[in-house]
Amino acid sequence: MDQGGNQALEQGILTEHGGSISVFANGNVDLGTSRIFTLRGGNIVIWSSTGDIAAGSSSKTVQSAPPTRVIIDPQSANVQTDLAGLATGGGIGVLTTVVGVPPGDVDLIAPVGVVDAGDAGIRSSGNLNIAATAVLNASNISVAGTSTGTPSAPAVSAPNIGGLSAASSAAGSSSSAAEAAAKAAKQTSGCRSAGTTAIHHQR
Repeated sequence: MDQGGNQALEQGILTEHGGSISVFANGNVDLGTSRIFTLRGGNIVIWSSTGDIAAGSSSKTVQSAPPTRVIIDPQSANVQTDLAGLATGGGIGVLTTVVGVPPGDVDLIAPVGVVDAGDAGIRSSGNLNIAATAVLNASNISVAGTSTGTPSAPAVSAPNIGGLSAASSAAGSSSSAAEAAAKAAKQTSGCRSAGTTAIHHQR
């Protein structure tokens, strides 16, 4: 499955009114500037047996925004705002476009390939599970739930305060010892000068 090249905004695989998406491929799954979205609930499963899974290079931001529709249920008089038109851009995403939609999960499996979030990114309103040899551009992955298979953030080591304190104490001790040695040397020099003067007067 290759959706490379310039794609129209309406192209891709989408479920606008709920429903899951399952993609099974032998080779690469490359979205290019297209997208795979569920907009009102549902999960996404993408499997590539021998290739990679790439979310593509399309922008995650809104590129065109048709007027928002207000839907009124004639039976219950419930009012809903239809925001499906705002889900433009590209990438792989389980998106929540209206209030009350249950979160959905994204599962990406490439047993011998890599998963590349690309510039388009991977978004999940629920959990994200990735099984691949490597995950690229993980900074473009956004998950509301838990994420497995993605690189963890590098740990930041806290400074060794104990070591700094020990070094400071050692430096202070060395400075005190130097001052004491200087005082002792000065006193010894003074005593020698006094002795010499006394002998001179006796002569």
